[in-house]
Amino acid sequence: MATGDAAVRAQSLQLAERAYASASDYGGVQLVKRLLLLDDERMRKPEVSLHFGKLDEAERAYRELDRGDLALRLLAGAGDWASVFAR
Repeated sequence: MATGDAAVRAQSLQLAERAYASASDYGGVQLVKRLLLLDDERMRKPEVSLHFGKLDEAERAYRELDRGDLALRLLAGAGDWASVFAR
């Protein structure tokens, strides 16, 4: 596991940004910048899950935050129309 990935999962965003920059991982640096822009720190968990391709985990996190609208948008964006219409 890369240092940047581990730091993001641990919510150590400054360390993650430095690690991603050192590794020339532009996508990782952009992820950290998006996370730092979020006003609600609880919204970071689903964003991190999305970055690592864990859609079910991200959907569950959005629902726990009472953000069903974002969970549905996530499912629609992933093309999981059966789940969108089942809700």
